[in-house]
Amino acid sequence: MKKYAQCFFVASFALLRFNTRVFLLNVAAMSPSRVEKCVEVMCHKGCKALWADIEALENGRVVEETSQLSGGERNQVLKELKSIMAVYEGSCDPD
Repeated sequence: MKKYAQCFFVASFALLRFNTRVFLLNVAAMSPSRVEKCVEVMCHKGCKALWADIEALENGRVVEETSQLSGGERNQVLKELKSIMAVYEGSCDPD
């Protein structure tokens, strides 16, 4: 019986940890991240400006909107911008 109680406690603790992580992930999903906010602001700059920003980020430069982000966050911004601009390929080519 003692082993059963021990296994139950371990399983309950693991489930609690899992539920806590899910809850934290859900809370994070409800509020826009710094990356999402940055991408949204940058998208208001227009097509040609975004291509210039993508090129700058690809070359390791920091654009104004990403100056407060970490290197990892800047990489996420670059990935998001490339994904967004892939939709517009052909209708707004970089100069």
